[in-house]
Amino acid sequence: AEIEALSETRRANAALFEMPRRNYIGGRYVRCWSPDYQTRLIHRERTHWEPQSAPEVRRPKPGFSAGKLKGPLLHNRLTPFSVRDVCDGARMEEHATILAEAMAARGKRATLLALLTRPPLAFLKYYLVKRGFLDGRFGLVIAYKSAIGTTLKYSMRYAQETARKL
Repeated sequence: AEIEALSETRRANAALFEMPRRNYIGGRYVRCWSPDYQTRLIHRERTHWEPQSAPEVRRPKPGFSAGKLKGPLLHNRLTPFSVRDVCDGARMEEHATILAEAMAARGKRATLLALLTRPPLAFLKYYLVKRGFLDGRFGLVIAYKSAIGTTLKYSMRYAQETARKL
């Protein structure tokens, strides 16, 4: 309905739409991960996809625009809550590898300062700034999971740099 309410001109010029994603884990809304804007409803011929980017970057080609929708995209896992939702080593390793490779492509390094400060800052961001504490222990676990992901990303980048030196 929101897209249909747009003018014909805006729809004709749209290459893609950004919309907030509402994440759920085990049926619980993850407040501190919102708004998590995602690019959806993509017109392939009007959009440029940047190769080797993580997360994938999509931009409108010249002459087209990106629309922004208010209605959220509900991202609800269909499986019941399990330990793997919080700590899935294989999935976290795969994600960390992708993000570390994206860092390398942008010329970013895993400095000692980044290794020491980024994980605690990620925790503080999701627990305090994004108000994860309002969700009690669940918010604490989500903030901790975010910090672990940041630790893995920078550790993986450090390992890549070290392997290249050998």
